[in-house]
Amino acid sequence: MLLEYVEKLKESDLLSEELFEELFSVDSDFDREKKHQELQAKAKEFKLLTQFNKLYSAYQKENKKDLMVTDMPSYVTQFTGQPELKTGMWRADMNGVWILTEKGREYACSHPIYPKTILVNVETHTCKVELVFLVRNKWEHIFVDRKVIASRTSIVALANHGIRVTSENAGFLVRFLSDVESLNEETITESLSTSRLGWVTGESLKDSYFLPFENGIVFDNENNIGNLYTSISEMGYYSTWLDIVKTVRKQKRIEPLIGLATSFASVLVEPLGILPFIIGIWGGTGKGKTVTLKLATSVWANPFEGQYITDAKTTLTAMEIRLDVLNNLPMIVDDLSQLKGKTDGDFGDLIYMLCSGSSKGRATKEAGLRQTSSWKNSIFCTSEHSFTTETSQAGAINRVIEIECGNVDIYTEPNGHDLCEVLHKNYGHAGRQFIEAVKTLDSDGIQVLYKKYYDILIDEMQKTGIEKELKQIIPMAVILVADEIAEEYIFQDGIRLDIETCFKLLKSKTDVSEGIRTYRYLMDTVASSKFRFEEPHLDDPERFERWGKFMGGNKVAIIGKFFDKMVAEAGSNTKAFLSWAKSVDIVDRDKNGNAKKNVSILGSSPRCVVIRTDWDTEELTDKQDNDGFMEITEGIQEELPFM
Repeated sequence: MLLEYVEKLKESDLLSEELFEELFSVDSDFDREKKHQELQAKAKEFKLLTQFNKLYSAYQKENKKDLMVTDMPSYVTQFTGQPELKTGMWRADMNGVWILTEKGREYACSHPIYPKTILVNVETHTCKVELVFLVRNKWEHIFVDRKVIASRTSIVALANHGIRVTSENAGFLVRFLSDVESLNEETITESLSTSRLGWVTGESLKDSYFLPFENGIVFDNENNIGNLYTSISEMGYYSTWLDIVKTVRKQKRIEPLIGLATSFASVLVEPLGILPFIIGIWGGTGKGKTVTLKLATSVWANPFEGQYITDAKTTLTAMEIRLDVLNNLPMIVDDLSQLKGKTDGDFGDLIYMLCSGSSKGRATKEAGLRQTSSWKNSIFCTSEHSFTTETSQAGAINRVIEIECGNVDIYTEPNGHDLCEVLHKNYGHAGRQFIEAVKTLDSDGIQVLYKKYYDILIDEMQKTGIEKELKQIIPMAVILVADEIAEEYIFQDGIRLDIETCFKLLKSKTDVSEGIRTYRYLMDTVASSKFRFEEPHLDDPERFERWGKFMGGNKVAIIGKFFDKMVAEAGSNTKAFLSWAKSVDIVDRDKNGNAKKNVSILGSSPRCVVIRTDWDTEELTDKQDNDGFMEITEGIQEELPFM
């Protein structure tokens, strides 16, 4: 062996291939480098250092090429308590991950790290990688997009998660993770994943997964949603939660009963194929609205502040992202009125967004389209004021079922404070029980129950003669289905929502009709400003601005520009309103059928709208069909908003 007697080497030995083969066969980096330096010193004695170094470099490059092609080392990970993975030329142990190069030892990471699972998202069909790593003596894991660990520029972002990666070692870490994945295709498993909670649909509900309660599919979005995912868990005792909730139910207050049913009903929205809906409780402070939200939340998750319940101070974009993650689980918002400043005091746009089930399309900086967020769930919220106003659009009013709190406390036995004390320590059990019940009934059973309650509400409408909006009947039918399932499979206390009470909560067509609401607003304005329509006193004829005048036959003439302003304040459109007003025959027309005509007022003849002041808005005319649409009569087309 030439290396054993370096001091006896001849000039020819120092430049021989046999010497370099022997040197590079030394396993220990320390021993190899030590012999290398001894050989350099010997070569210097013979004045052969330059030739020796050139041959050393050439052999090192050739040796590296041979290792990569024919004789790559078969190192494996030596991470305590973790699976063994092939690493090729990489050394990976509890001291980190490194590789030997011509420059010596290069570190990919100063602590253990490896790819554990490849996740294929069922919605986007894109891949994520589950990385496991040890930092500060604690094993952690994160899910990252595959493109992140494929680029030395992007992978630096993992430093935010505690991984010790910098611009210096980023390239080596990219290579290491790629090599380990390639060498362990049979060991590193591929699993289905989703970034959303709720149903991952199979052929039937029985065959479907429901996250986060079931194995078989991985949730890969927990790094991006704060406390939301971790809040959906089981804590304390199911029996303790059940006992106190049964006590609450015995009081038979509509707020907690419908709050619980709405929370359960959220997971029925997608199987039944309906749009999201909003149930809102409003009224003064201190009556138990927030306690009701916590009760509804405790079905699925931690009801404590800052956990599952959505902060209404959030942005609309953040709310869309949260809805997308919740997917089929209920969105629960405390004091939605805090968004008033973002909606100009009218919840209409917000209501449309929540109930549409999808976000607006948005462009990326690369001029592509971001994936649209979507959800199919219930939204349960509170406010100090009504969610809809007299000036809200009919479509917005249609999508909210409101419960107004009275002046009496909702919770007396137990009181709100004692109830919250229990809910904060015992929660998250009932949701799993409800999902099991839904799977037992399967899709057909759910549909049968839904049709039963839909028909009951339709029969109630026919019995009372009060025509309710279909967009209100549908979500209420779903709530009643959830209430029955929860009572039969969870509470078993014989207490269910009262059909008549629920029916009264639904808005009638007169409540929703934009024409009727605008007419009521006009009449309110006229009544509160009568002096602007009355004949002026002789001693003070010009003190007030005139808006029109009262006419015989219980009619009032409103000058055109003031009429247009009032209609706009009512949230309507002049042409659309006049088309409706003609159809119910409450406005006069000129000889050409137009609703604006010249009227003599104080010596001038402005164009006015002459409208009845005594029309009974509770009586729908026979010109309005059951579906809320009106017959368009001859002469009306010129007034339509799209003309």
